[in-house]
Amino acid sequence: MATVAKNNAAIRGAGALVTAVPAFFGFTPDECLVVVRLAKGALAAAVRIDFDAAIRAAEHDISSLVGHEDDRADMVALIGIGVNSRRDDALNAVAAACLADGMYVTATIKVDRIAFGERWIDHSSKTEGLIDDPTTCPAALDSLIERGRGVASDREELRIEVTATGANIVAGKAPSNAGAARAVRAVLAAMDRHMNGHPLSDADVAKLAGGLLNKRVRDAVVAIGLTGRREAARAVFADVTRRVCGPARAEAATIVAVLAYFACDGALLRMALEEAQREAPKHSLALMVAYALDMQIHPTKFEEALAPSRQILAELGIVVPD
Repeated sequence: MATVAKNNAAIRGAGALVTAVPAFFGFTPDECLVVVRLAKGALAAAVRIDFDAAIRAAEHDISSLVGHEDDRADMVALIGIGVNSRRDDALNAVAAACLADGMYVTATIKVDRIAFGERWIDHSSKTEGLIDDPTTCPAALDSLIERGRGVASDREELRIEVTATGANIVAGKAPSNAGAARAVRAVLAAMDRHMNGHPLSDADVAKLAGGLLNKRVRDAVVAIGLTGRREAARAVFADVTRRVCGPARAEAATIVAVLAYFACDGALLRMALEEAQREAPKHSLALMVAYALDMQIHPTKFEEALAPSRQILAELGIVVPD
């Protein structure tokens, strides 16, 4: 299951909602149920879940789909995607559980696949129509601006962002605490070069990866993710994740997972977390991210939990504009 928080694009009508689904996750989902949470008339979150898991949730814990007390939706829209015979079972089970829980279901939509020209049917409103181009809808354009990438055709295409390339660069030596400020400034300089179109050299990757082996440097990079430099940091450390090997790869992948959590990018979050835990199953920060994800802690609350990392930047004498 993957979760993302609200997209800034205005979405009106069942057709626009279905068309926007790929932008919610960063890729085009299939053979699953999508539960779109609406709160105060706005998109609050979207949850993607396999059909069998959706049926189990309907039977035992509908709050995992509609939200807990502090982030509970006012209403939900349900979208069943695929030709699996379990699609209708999942839609019906979740719709019934929502209604039994006092949750208003504003749409129950069926679609074989999400692609331009495919037909959708909303059984709640008795309406139907054809899907517009998901790659050029307002939500997709918002996603491109916010995440720096368009919509992937599927989840595996998105996985490339954190998949090892085989470069197997060995991380440099971890800096001492006395050298932490210099290491963080090197991160900021690399981010500037990268965003100006200059790719990281192998030496850059080794240096940045080595910096993450110092906990103060790593936590300072987390603090950078709480500023307006989040996207640049994500791009840089996704590159480091792809190219470095050893323990530093777990650190880089965890940074990507944390920044993806901040950005409500559920798909990238899970993929980066998988890479981190493959390298280091007991990595403390990765375990913290996994716990927050499993407990469905809202990204803003997760940011609050990591806000003390800002103090490290202050102690190092580094100011990063919000």
